[in-house]
Amino acid sequence: MLEVSYDTVSYVRLLSSSVSRDVTNSLKENFDYIFIVSYDELIDDDSFELLNKNACLFDASQSEDELVQKFNATGRNEYRRTYRTEGLEFHIGITDIDTYYSFYTACEKARAWYPVPKVELQSCLIFTASYNGEFISGMSCYTGKDTIRVSRIYSNKRINTNPQITGTMYGGAAKRLVIEICKYAKNHGFKWVDLGGVDLSSNEKSGISEFKKSLGGHIIPVKIGRYMTPTFLQKQKEYLEKGIDIT
Repeated sequence: MLEVSYDTVSYVRLLSSSVSRDVTNSLKENFDYIFIVSYDELIDDDSFELLNKNACLFDASQSEDELVQKFNATGRNEYRRTYRTEGLEFHIGITDIDTYYSFYTACEKARAWYPVPKVELQSCLIFTASYNGEFISGMSCYTGKDTIRVSRIYSNKRINTNPQITGTMYGGAAKRLVIEICKYAKNHGFKWVDLGGVDLSSNEKSGISEFKKSLGGHIIPVKIGRYMTPTFLQKQKEYLEKGIDIT
């Protein structure tokens, strides 16, 4: 569960199986915005907006070789090349949030998305790729009882000016980050890695959905539940005007 306090609002992101009304009532007492992913597709509270979505799951108990074998041929080659690329490194966590948030924000703005608040990113589990000390891509995550879910996938590919950082390097780095998250999950007792939503109908998100599907994960239906107080709805408009996304 990810809990965030930003400005005058507080919100939570929760991963669960079925969600009872007792759980949602308790959450509503403490948070202005609630975002739930239910893997059993049951959220027993009609005050929530309910959406039918898909998620991409990986079995964290599998070995690195078993996971990579499910990549398509191009993906496997790009992944293996990451081990041979001098200067390409992978990191867990953030040491300088201000510098990292500037990188992350630039990535989001390059694809015309708004960034999440700095405090939310700082509260996430962060996996990052760098080349010769320069951040190039990353994934932010939060956790549930037995699952790690990827919240944001980002890179500076659209604004890269370094000819040494090729499209192949970006592709390999993204796939390596997924495996690094799976390895972390296995080593820390999690059963699943959820790579996030897979939108099979939106052209706007087709690229990232195709990336997720190319990795061989299990595409499963999930129920997304969202609850917003009137206070949050008003503040959300203000945040969007300032270029901050809380959804």
